[in-house]
Amino acid sequence: MKKFLLSLLPFFMAAVCVCFLSACSSDDDEKSKDGDLIGWWATEEFDSADKQYRIFQSLHFVNSNTVVVYDCLIDKDKPTDDMKNPVPFPGKSGWFYEKGDEKTFIYTRSDSQIFIKKGDIISILTIMNGVLVREGYSLDSEYNYRKIK
Repeated sequence: MKKFLLSLLPFFMAAVCVCFLSACSSDDDEKSKDGDLIGWWATEEFDSADKQYRIFQSLHFVNSNTVVVYDCLIDKDKPTDDMKNPVPFPGKSGWFYEKGDEKTFIYTRSDSQIFIKKGDIISILTIMNGVLVREGYSLDSEYNYRKIK
C-alpha cells in the first residue's frame, strides 16, 4: 500500500504545480488590462466657439496610469498664425498642437470606466463599443474619443 501511495505522489505534486502556475497566469492579466487603452485617441473635428478654426482634442494613454491631453487645431495643412510653437500631430496631416500646451495627468481604471484626475476635477470616461464616451454625452457625440493609433 505504501508503494502505491508513493507512486501517486508525482501526480499529486504535478497537480499542485499546475494549480500554482494557473494562479500566476491570472496575475499577468491584471498588468495588461490597459492594453486596449494604451495609444492615441481623438475626438472628431468640431468648430471653435468663434467658428474661426476646426479643433479637436486628443488623449495619449502612455502607460497604465499616465495620460497626456492635447488641444489641437486644424488649419488646412499649415500651422495657424496664433501658434508660437506649432507641432504636427503624430499621424494626422494638417493637425497641430502648441508645443508646451500638452498636459500630463494620472488616471485610474475600474472595468470600463476611466477616471482622469485634473487637479480637483475628475473627468470620467466610459469605454463603450471601442469609444471613450465622456460623462453626459451619448455614444454618437463628436466630443467622444476614438482610437486613432
